[in-house]
Amino acid sequence: MLFALGGDLLARAIEANPGVLMVSGGVEYAAIQFRRRISASDITFWVELSLDLLDWSGTTVAHPVSDNGDGTEIVTIRAVDPMSGEGSQFFRVRVSLN
Repeated sequence: MLFALGGDLLARAIEANPGVLMVSGGVEYAAIQFRRRISASDITFWVELSLDLLDWSGTTVAHPVSDNGDGTEIVTIRAVDPMSGEGSQFFRVRVSLN
């Protein structure tokens, strides 16, 4: 997972941990942002969203990827529905080797 997320394998890699943020375009959405290693073409990522941590859906909205210039890129994925004052939204990032 650390390799897939672009972390330094020889150092403590806190910066490789995914972060959750709010994406606002006049409306607030739950979103997750993580670093991805560009050269790792043998790795597949899935981002899933849940309202209850039991049922997971891959129905999300991807934002343009941002190249960091260091062999990694930042991926931002947000929920389809805006945040409301009720309930929670949870993300998970699944990684597998092809």
